[in-house]
Order: sequence, then structure tokens, then C-alpha cells
Amino acid sequence: MISRTEEIDHRRTNAREELQLAKEQGEFVALSDVEKAMTDLVLTTKARLLAVPARAAPEPLALNSRTEAETTLEVHIKEALRDLAQTGKVSEQ
Repeated sequence: MISRTEEIDHRRTNAREELQLAKEQGEFVALSDVEKAMTDLVLTTKARLLAVPARAAPEPLALNSRTEAETTLEVHIKEALRDLAQTGKVSEQ
């Protein structure tokens, strides 16, 4: 019969082996990589959305109503979000 300590050691060894195998097979993602990716995503999204007013500013001047201006801004925001969803990067337009 296996002692409790031996059982715990065996489970730890198995867990280490499974983690190593996951790393080797590319199934493991380091927390630092996830944090970097999320930071990049947030910063890219922020930059893209903050660019909307500058890109859309000339258009409302030629519009006749608040509704047309809101529609124009909505189009630009949706475009920014669509670009981010497709590429994850800020497009230069």
C-alpha cells in the first residue's frame, strides 16, 4: 500500500510531467504572454477608438442633422471595431 506522502509525490510528479508535455506541445501559455497580449489589445483598441474623432470630424460639418452626425460616428466606431476584430491592429486610413 502507498503512503499518503508517496501518493502526493506521485501526483506532483505526474502534474509536472503533464505540464512539461503541454509546454512541448504548445498547449501551455505563460501568464506573462497572456498579460502582454491583453495589454497590447487594450492599447490598440484605445488608440483605434481615440482616432475616430479625428477621422470623422470633417464629415459632421457637411451633415444636416444630429441624427446624420450620430450615424456617421457610429459607422466610424463600428469600422474601428471591425478592423480590430479582423486584424487586432490599428489600420492606417
